Amino acid sequence: MRALAQNSRRLAGLGFALLLALLWGLQWPLMKVALNELGPWTFRGLSLSMGALVLMAIAALGNQPLRLPRRDIRPLLLVAIFATTGWQLMSAYGVSLMPPGRAVILGFTMPLWVVVLSGFLLKERPTIAQALGLLLGLIGMGILVGPEALELGTAPLGPSIMLVAAACWATGVVLVQFFSWSIPTITLASWQLLLGSLPILGCSFILESVAQDVINASAAALAATAFAIFIANSVCIYAWFRFIQLFSPQVAAISILLVPVVGVLASALIVGDQIEARDLVALAFVVVSLGLVTLKRAATPD
Repeated sequence: MRALAQNSRRLAGLGFALLLALLWGLQWPLMKVALNELGPWTFRGLSLSMGALVLMAIAALGNQPLRLPRRDIRPLLLVAIFATTGWQLMSAYGVSLMPPGRAVILGFTMPLWVVVLSGFLLKERPTIAQALGLLLGLIGMGILVGPEALELGTAPLGPSIMLVAAACWATGVVLVQFFSWSIPTITLASWQLLLGSLPILGCSFILESVAQDVINASAAALAATAFAIFIANSVCIYAWFRFIQLFSPQVAAISILLVPVVGVLASALIVGDQIEARDLVALAFVVVSLGLVTLKRAATPD
């Protein structure tokens, strides 16, 4: 019976990992479809705020408390600024300025920056494997953006924004580990999404024509936005936390290594991205580097 339970646990974990890889990977080219007609403020403001409400409904159905204690408000606001406002808005701008297949590679360098930031905030020294992973990740990014940088004489705007976006996401991840919390993780995630989306949503009505853009948007753009609301920012996040319940955050982190692979392939199929040899080489460097950074920690189960 114990062996059967362990096998069921592994199969469930594998299912959640594949679900995240497929759906989060598909999100990147679909985001490009939406951003062709909707502004980044409008797209992110609507998808995040409504996705947060969907996630809160899931938490309520699971009898999870939604009340936010006063002691958690300030650290939660700080996490939301980086992990939601910074990451989500900048990644949307990055995708609007470059092919989504390349953007997803740069965006999912987040664990590399976690290693760097953990040394400052959590006083964790990187291992030899992690240091090697950082080096390989930097080489991969150099391969990816190098030709454009040489051609333009400076780093392209899109890749630069995506790297800042990944750093914002990493900062939020480290801050979640840095602070102590008195609320369940799914409650933390839903409030983080909601609070982080409010400034984006507010600015969208000032900087962009939200109602007019939504009314004039094509069925494809609206469907891509709906995917972000009901799948990427709700179902995927729920699956992520269920994965963490089955294993551990460290083991769950390895699942995101499949996301850029799916993102690159899906971008070629959905929006017609041309996959070049340097894209595949850069992707290989980044995936190997992320594996070196996370695999050792992920090897120890709960």
